[in-house]
Amino acid sequence: MFGLARSSDGYHFTIHPEPVFRKADAGLFNEPENKGVEDPRVTQIGDTYYIFYSCYSTRGFQIGLATTKDFLDIQRVALTTAIDYRNCVLLPEKISGMYVRFEQPNLVSLGHPGIWISYSPDLVHWGNQQLIMTADAHDIWQDYKIGPGAPHPSAHRGVG
Repeated sequence: MFGLARSSDGYHFTIHPEPVFRKADAGLFNEPENKGVEDPRVTQIGDTYYIFYSCYSTRGFQIGLATTKDFLDIQRVALTTAIDYRNCVLLPEKISGMYVRFEQPNLVSLGHPGIWISYSPDLVHWGNQQLIMTADAHDIWQDYKIGPGAPHPSAHRGVG
């Protein structure tokens, strides 16, 4: 589940009393989220926040996409990967008319993990994947740690 804390200065926070997003209990997302939701990566485009998050189930991890304008009303959009993805990060601007994201398939899928890039015309269907970075082949700790991080706040303003 996801909680919500707001701050105007980055030091003092007001914590929302209830979780703002929980695992689904019915419908398309019920089975993929049967063990929970976690690891949200938020990107703002215009007045909408796009949230890629990990759906955790008895089958493994899959990536869900949700949207919100206020973080209180969060709507699920789609499951955007097959099984065995750990996280994804959406870039805040299109490139050549396409949405772009960095993604991390799990070790089981690749045999050796890394960060991949993929493209989408609609935020739901992703393809043209390319490996862009891998961990040191001789360091198992790095294998488990490599992955895309959350976008830097300046990226939401088109800077940096």
